[in-house]
Amino acid sequence: PLDEITAESKLREDLSADSLDLIDLAMTLEDEFRKEVPDEALEKMKTVGDVVAFIEEE
Repeated sequence: PLDEITAESKLREDLSADSLDLIDLAMTLEDEFRKEVPDEALEKMKTVGDVVAFIEEE
């Protein structure tokens, strides 16, 4: 359930994201936030909090 997702939720283990889901996430972030997501940055995103931190970086 959506209300159980926290900053500590792990993308792969807790949310069952696979490689294609992560690629889709990167594309969505690029479209929504007009910010390039390099492969290295995507590989470092392990939790929801990591994704938020990446978005908030300037």
